[in-house]
Amino acid sequence: MISAVELSSDIGLVAVGLLTANILLGLLVSIGYNPTRRWPRRSFKLFTFHNWTGYVALATAALHPTVLVFSATAGFRLFDVLAPISSPVQPFENTVGAIGLYLVAFAVLTSYFRHVFGFHRWKQLHYTTYAAAVAFFVHSLLTDPELKNRPVDWIDAEKVFVEVCMLLVASGTIWRVIHGRRRRHAPMAYSLRSRRPRGDARLPRIVDDPDVLSSYLEDAAHFPGGRASGIATISSEAEAAALFNNSSSVLPIGAQSSLTGGATPMGDTLLSTARLNHILEIGGDFVRVEAGVTLAELDAALERANRYYPPAPTFFGAFVGGTMATNAAGAATFKYGTTRDWVRALTIVLPGGDVLDVERGVTRAHPDGYFEIELAAGVIRISTPRYLMPKVAKLSAGYFAQPEMDLIDLFIGSEGTLGVITEATLRVVSERPAFCLALVPFSARSAALAFVRRLRDAAHTTWRTKDPRGIDVSAIEHMDARCLELLREDGIDRLQGVRFPAGTAIALLVTLELPPRTRAAQAFDEIGAARAPNAPDTPLVRFCKALDEAGVLDAVEIAVPGDRARADQLLAVREAVPAAVNRRVGLAKQTIDPRIEKTAADMIVPFEALDELLMRYDEGFRRRGLDAAVWGHVSDGNVHPNIIPRSYDDVESGKAAILEFGRDVIRLGGSPLAEHGVGRNAVKQQLLIELYGQDGVEDMRRVKRAIDPGWKLAPGVIFTRSTPPPR
Repeated sequence: MISAVELSSDIGLVAVGLLTANILLGLLVSIGYNPTRRWPRRSFKLFTFHNWTGYVALATAALHPTVLVFSATAGFRLFDVLAPISSPVQPFENTVGAIGLYLVAFAVLTSYFRHVFGFHRWKQLHYTTYAAAVAFFVHSLLTDPELKNRPVDWIDAEKVFVEVCMLLVASGTIWRVIHGRRRRHAPMAYSLRSRRPRGDARLPRIVDDPDVLSSYLEDAAHFPGGRASGIATISSEAEAAALFNNSSSVLPIGAQSSLTGGATPMGDTLLSTARLNHILEIGGDFVRVEAGVTLAELDAALERANRYYPPAPTFFGAFVGGTMATNAAGAATFKYGTTRDWVRALTIVLPGGDVLDVERGVTRAHPDGYFEIELAAGVIRISTPRYLMPKVAKLSAGYFAQPEMDLIDLFIGSEGTLGVITEATLRVVSERPAFCLALVPFSARSAALAFVRRLRDAAHTTWRTKDPRGIDVSAIEHMDARCLELLREDGIDRLQGVRFPAGTAIALLVTLELPPRTRAAQAFDEIGAARAPNAPDTPLVRFCKALDEAGVLDAVEIAVPGDRARADQLLAVREAVPAAVNRRVGLAKQTIDPRIEKTAADMIVPFEALDELLMRYDEGFRRRGLDAAVWGHVSDGNVHPNIIPRSYDDVESGKAAILEFGRDVIRLGGSPLAEHGVGRNAVKQQLLIELYGQDGVEDMRRVKRAIDPGWKLAPGVIFTRSTPPPR
């Protein structure tokens, strides 16, 4: 029968092995190693496995000395286990082991509460695992397994096991350091090998029932003429590949929230990603999701994990894959950038059925301007576009172009014309901030823009100086007077309990970020004390003082951190504006003229030029006698003028106005295509030509022909197959 001393020794070796495995798995996690890209078993989560080896290592390390208390010959008391410096045998060696145990406990506990420390501080604390490993190795090598103070036998089987574990940890650490240096300094590859699709290679069921198809024949743009030969809802890469191989034209769709007609079929077979709806893994600073996950589902899961994905557009019903396909952006672009800035990796099924696993920083264009992709049928060469993109905060204007660009950027914003995205790995903020929303009315646009300028300057100062008391604004949106009229006409202001003072010409919706643990009671106390001479110096108090100096503090509607109900009401007011316009467009299409379609623009200029652009909108709409509402992300200089059509003539006149505005925007250093993409919209396709010229659009066609020579995917989206006649 095994003795307690022998059992303790064996348990200790298990603890050493588990801690070694934990460190090696952690090294793989740190480089973003993704086993599901190489192994078809999608349920394997490396980060979770790493965590559990740590938990079990702690449990076995604690059990290892505790067993000795039950040995009559060892002479250990419980106090000797907790503080072995007084233990009857080998007190130094046992104390080193106890230190290792406490360090492992520290590493596990700080990992469990890492949301309290923040990701980067926790990462620094997590290096204590190495100190724990050193303590375990020293304890295991120097301690006599029979507690007899014999000389160390370095080639004993137990000692050799510990020595192998030491060698593995040392080798893994050296490899990780070298790997990091190589990734920072080594030249990037310009070629990538595809792989076969995973999953059951069967053709998905294609539904051609007219009653079913009728709900898919137009997107949010109410683009006319939609028709489809069928719809297939895929559940794997292999099903997407099979559909491509058995269809002449395929249009990938998500939530069909496109505002450009890009998700409206023109005789295509529709490929829906609705069943690819799994959140596969949430890590310290990343999330891995399938393309059919909605932004609402993603945000809810990240909130439970205290994470945050900032670049999501304001419509939370959109699919993640659709936001990748359009390089979507939203309110928080001012602080966080667009979708492109947050994508780490994509899995893409190409039109020929090959699959690419593209990771940021791995594949860059050759200095001569091309990529090479090895497909099952041979190697293709893709020449990168040569045009210069405008330097603006948001850009969704055809294919990305930059010298020695990253391959992943070619697919982000390609609107489903080069491949269908099935999976994405996204960067996330590791600690979710607290949010305070403020709906701020102004009686004059000039005063509102001056206030926006002040908040922008304050936020930039806060980010530069890292002042914990500084104003940290991540988004400012605006609604003009016509938008507010629509809200009153539809009763939205009353429904959501919002009051706009008489004479309000413009309303701002400001998103203020506060320290993560800010609570509602604290926020109300600070707001109440903002005018007091001895008010605390906090971000919220500074914001309230800025509102007071602008003369609008008493008219502000506010949602403090934790008041989800009020925040939802303020956000619903903002979302009700485009919904009101879209509803009126749809009604006019049904009751006035079936040719009526959404006529709107999505333009961005440097903030300094925004006032001039808004004045041009005013003059242009007034000259044409058009009813229009203008809203958008004013902190970025990105605004959306929308025509409210009363006839088809209004649609035609509105298109002419948008083309005129687009040319003005280009002259002002901006882009007439900011965040919605190009789609099938003829005006937007013409604006793309205005932006890059016919040669630039031909560069895009050259990319399309290289990847999709049969013009199978989303034909007619972004550009036509042939050069259109000049307008």
